[in-house]
Amino acid sequence: MDWPEEEITKQLKSGRTFNSYQNPAIRARIEANMSAIAPATVQTAITSNLTITPQRRTPEPTQSSLMPPPPPPHGLTTKALTDLSKLYNSETIKFGGEMYDILDAKLKIFCEMCRMVNIQPYNYHEAFPLMLKGRAHQFYYDHLAERNFSFDDMIQRTKNFFHTVENQQLYLQEWRSTTLHNVIAQHPDKNLSQNLEFLIDKLQKIQRGLSTDYCYKYALPRFYGST
Repeated sequence: MDWPEEEITKQLKSGRTFNSYQNPAIRARIEANMSAIAPATVQTAITSNLTITPQRRTPEPTQSSLMPPPPPPHGLTTKALTDLSKLYNSETIKFGGEMYDILDAKLKIFCEMCRMVNIQPYNYHEAFPLMLKGRAHQFYYDHLAERNFSFDDMIQRTKNFFHTVENQQLYLQEWRSTTLHNVIAQHPDKNLSQNLEFLIDKLQKIQRGLSTDYCYKYALPRFYGST
């Protein structure tokens, strides 16, 4: 649609550029056309020209990643070994490998004493010889020392040497023959209470030497008769 002459003269005097939208007639027609377009069509056109870039989330740190790494193992100090040796002030709490001297029982004492002087499990292999005596002490220096064995390896090799199948059979035979009747016959000078206490102490010593299977099968109490 053409501009009216008076409108052209007005625009030239004002120094403005011609803008068809400023023409009242054209503006009315544009607005009518815009209102005829469905809103969904406009939204679709806008959306199709948009490029949505998904945001990359930074993973949250896990609990394990927040924990500091454990300190590297280090050798025992002279003070720690000295403190442990002072606790071993009796030969009876050391392991020597004799009959009724069971390694597992002495290991419980060893671990408790290491805890008292703040010796960590990764240093047990260095402190191990302090809990040994006699044949077991000599076995350590003949077969275990300076061979880079772990503590578990040292324990297993010591058990294999001293706690043999033959020894377990001896313990089993003695267990079967140790009854209250036999104890009374061996100690006629003692009363029943004393013989009973002796029987319990001896069975407890023998039971420690039995294998795990026999320990479950032959459980205390067992005071009268024989198997």
